[in-house]
Amino acid sequence: MTPNEALARAQLLQERLHQLTTLAVTTAFGPPDDDRVPILLTLEEGRVLQRAEMNALVSAVLTLLGEKGKELYLGYLNEELDIQLKALEAKMGVTDYDEGGNPVLGKE
Repeated sequence: MTPNEALARAQLLQERLHQLTTLAVTTAFGPPDDDRVPILLTLEEGRVLQRAEMNALVSAVLTLLGEKGKELYLGYLNEELDIQLKALEAKMGVTDYDEGGNPVLGKE
């Protein structure tokens, strides 16, 4: 696939993403004229597009780095997830997790 063909395909897929996201948001939250729909549509479409871009970048990096790169990536991923979880736990006041893995909030 040439770069121009790849770009045209990406544009087609992004348009389909927009159509499907619009359908999902309007199905869940109401008609397109609902004030919430444009905001939720933008958030959801951005979230899906960001996930696709990150997956593409990770795939490219792992392909270039090989098996050792996978180990390195997973180490960084675990580190970043741990940082994000600790920040959310602090923000929400989570002090522990119960036997079922559910967060336990601090004493009230």
